[in-house]
Amino acid sequence: MTELESPASANAEPGARGMLETWRLALTRPNEVTYQSLAEDPHAGVGRAAAWTAVAALITSLLSLFGQWLYGGIGRALALMQETAPSADLTAFSSAGLAMVLCLAPFAVVGSVLGQLLYAGALQFIAGAFGGEGTFGKLAYTLAAYGAPLSIVGGLASLIPMAGLCLALPLGIYGLALGLLSIKVVNRFSWGRAVASLGLLWMIVVVVSLVLGLLLVRALPPEYLQGWPSG
Repeated sequence: MTELESPASANAEPGARGMLETWRLALTRPNEVTYQSLAEDPHAGVGRAAAWTAVAALITSLLSLFGQWLYGGIGRALALMQETAPSADLTAFSSAGLAMVLCLAPFAVVGSVLGQLLYAGALQFIAGAFGGEGTFGKLAYTLAAYGAPLSIVGGLASLIPMAGLCLALPLGIYGLALGLLSIKVVNRFSWGRAVASLGLLWMIVVVVSLVLGLLLVRALPPEYLQGWPSG
């Protein structure tokens, strides 16, 4: 195993950075020195990972719902104005959109936090089976350090027509690369074992999803399966 450089060479004292500075470093300085500094931060842990994921999930859910309301509402608003509809109709429509945002955002936040922590826990369990030396808290923190801001970037891009679609693949590839870097640095092992850890997790997810899907289909009443291919 190659020795990593000291975190001091990352020009940042562990624990001295705030949330925004940590996010900036995680996204703009993707190297082993930076990520080792993140993993060895004395404040690295599940608490901060959950908090950052919650903040990002709240922002992105609000952006997503606002975008759907905005672009969906433009056509309706124009139609209402062309019909000389009273302003009360537009006010009611705006109130309904805001109510939808306020009702759905908490569910998105809770789901994102639980999903992220479950993902980090399963990934660290597999990495540990491959000989990794990391901990659940450090991996969750490091994943959140880049994952939270990256999801916000994607949410902002989705507000611009076609930008979200065009950036989805580049952002996904970049997130994959940062995830592998996090696994490698936190667990202090090779790129090969990092890829194997992540690949095995994805294989398990695919297999479990297929099994659950088949069980769900078999549990459906016969009338719902009419017209489906038999086999």
